Amino acid sequence: MEKIIHLSDLHFGKFDPETLPILLETIRSIKPALVIISGDFTQRARVTEYKEARNFLNLLKKEKIAYFVTPGNHDIQPIYRPFFRMLRPYSRFKKYISPDLDSFYMDDKFLIAGINTVKRRLPVKGRVSSRQLRKVVEWLSGFKDNRVRIVVTHHPIYHSRLIWPRKMISRSYKLVERLGQQKVDIFLSGHHHLTSSANFAQHHSIEGRRAVFIQAGTVSKRLRGESASFNVLSINKPEIKIEVYGWNSENKKFEVRESKVEFIGQ
Repeated sequence: MEKIIHLSDLHFGKFDPETLPILLETIRSIKPALVIISGDFTQRARVTEYKEARNFLNLLKKEKIAYFVTPGNHDIQPIYRPFFRMLRPYSRFKKYISPDLDSFYMDDKFLIAGINTVKRRLPVKGRVSSRQLRKVVEWLSGFKDNRVRIVVTHHPIYHSRLIWPRKMISRSYKLVERLGQQKVDIFLSGHHHLTSSANFAQHHSIEGRRAVFIQAGTVSKRLRGESASFNVLSINKPEIKIEVYGWNSENKKFEVRESKVEFIGQ
């Protein structure tokens, strides 16, 4: 069984320093195959915030914990720097986090595609361009095996009870259909600071496949009715166990707040 930790919306600049060492220790104890971070590393894209985020990634690297990242809308140049926001919106993200905005990862268990959904003229809602979609489809179509296929975005491409359809990525159902044809098993996102998961098979049939949408909360202090949290995915295809680790302010630790099992694949 392979474990993946799904973090999102770290918002360094609004991160509680008390929780950072405990978060790292919890990650270390879980021993994940990979940590996936679905955007919003910073609060205002300030250099100091990016340095904190970079330090966090360096600590993961020091522990030999692999990670995979994608940008969030808070990671582009801030609105009070309009020139840079227009011409070099991702310059700080590329310098401190990753030179790649759309990224790909593969090993003997996983095929993972990260799609940058942040557009400078539409940063809050998000969008996937036709070019980006073709790129991901072409990459995934090159593999015919049964590895677990994961797509990571910052903005959600599917709605659950917590997300109104108007708050999803534009043309989200088209994305689900096209990516479902490439046998994507898991869609990970963040942005709304609320945990949620749903199986597409409850609402759609994509060539008889089952795929799971999973949204992470935030580990920052920018809470929206939930405690700080992250997800742990234990994957033994076709079964996936989704655990939400929430911050317990009394015990000063992250512990399992809820758990459920979904099924992916054919």
